[in-house]
Amino acid sequence: MSFAITPSAKNEWKAVFTEVIDYLYFFKMTRSANPANPPPRRGLILLTVCLGAFMATLDISIVSIALPQIAREFHLKYLYRCA
Repeated sequence: MSFAITPSAKNEWKAVFTEVIDYLYFFKMTRSANPANPPPRRGLILLTVCLGAFMATLDISIVSIALPQIAREFHLKYLYRCA
């Protein structure tokens, strides 16, 4: 089985490729290239990461405080040796 690329198919792929390149060039030109004036999304990303780190720390502290009581309720002596 052989595949032959017809001239019309070649022109269609060329048009698609040109459209993708034009889109990527437009996207590159619309981004802020000045580091002194970053896009506002960077602050939102930083806020989200900091909030996630805070929530993870809060979750760990809640679990570490509640785990000995949970172990006592289920009569699991090996989980609350330190408590």
